[in-house]
Amino acid sequence: MLRRFLLRLSLGFGCALVPSAVFAQFAGVDDICLLEPIGGTRCFSSVMLKGPFGLFGAYFNLIYPWFMGVAAGLALLMVLTGGVNIIQSGGDQSARQNGIERMKWAIFGLLFLIFANVILQTLNPSFYK
Repeated sequence: MLRRFLLRLSLGFGCALVPSAVFAQFAGVDDICLLEPIGGTRCFSSVMLKGPFGLFGAYFNLIYPWFMGVAAGLALLMVLTGGVNIIQSGGDQSARQNGIERMKWAIFGLLFLIFANVILQTLNPSFYK
């Protein structure tokens, strides 16, 4: 009983202190430099951090093209795997249907990524700047 009370008390204090730590992290910071550059960017200036999305927006804009390239590559790999499943199915209709489903879902996932980009760009154009 006491252990449960102490656990709840410590979780309560921890949850109460998290927002203050988040809001205090950039107080008085001019530049944030990375250990390894991402896309040729070594440091984030205070101008980049004061945008509508702050540090998250700066990171996202650097990593987003890489993420889309990897996702497109994986979708292409899944389409190729589905094609190989269809070719190797022979007379087995369940294996052929499995290959068709794999190809269909890979193309659907790629379209989902593209339309997610369009929707985010439409809702807030400054997200990708």
